[in-house]
Order: sequence, then C-alpha cells, then structure tokens
Amino acid sequence: MDARSGEIGVSRFVGHGIARYSISLECGSDAGKHVKNNRSLIAKVVRANTEAIHFIKTDREGTKAIFSKFLKLKDPEGLERAAKAYAMIFPEIPMPTPEGVKTLLDDMAPRNPQSQNGRA
Repeated sequence: MDARSGEIGVSRFVGHGIARYSISLECGSDAGKHVKNNRSLIAKVVRANTEAIHFIKTDREGTKAIFSKFLKLKDPEGLERAAKAYAMIFPEIPMPTPEGVKTLLDDMAPRNPQSQNGRA
C-alpha cells in the first residue's frame, strides 16, 4: 500500500489483505447446534458472502460506488486502489483455508481435546 492510500484511509480497511494474511471463512467453534437449527439463515449468509465477493471481483464501477458511499471516499484514484485491494483479499472460490481450519481447531482445543486430532 503506498503513502497516498494511507492518506485517504484505505490502509485502515484493507492493509491486512495486502499483507496476504489468510482470511478464515469459518464460523465460531460452538456453532454446530446453531447451524443445525438455522440452516436457512446460514445458507442465506453464505450465499450473500459469495455474491458480495463475486460483485467486488467482477463489477469494479459498482464496487467503487458502494465504497464511495459507505467508506466516504470521493477521490477516484483512491476508490480504484480500494476496489483493487479488496478484490485481492478474497479468494476466487470462498472455501475454508487450511490455516483457518487450524485456527478453528486451536480455538476449540481447550473445550474439546479431540479437536487437537482434527476429530471435533
């Protein structure tokens, strides 16, 4: 991220993506019962996330319009950089990453010793 991006505040929102940290798309470790009881809601959330990722990756002008409105960015150059940066953050296919699964299992370990073996 260059100095100009920092001036307009983009680094606050997307600095982690530029650094290429893994983004976990998993949910919390105690969500099993909630998922079973709210399948329709979970399906809607997953669908909305997938559609949002697709939109950011495929509709640059629409993405810039949304960013302008909600991030209060007006500079066209800054909007372009923000749209590119956000598009880089998300994977082409939103699936759990090995790093995300490891984080989830590590989080579960104190409550469920079997999670250390990946059998939670």
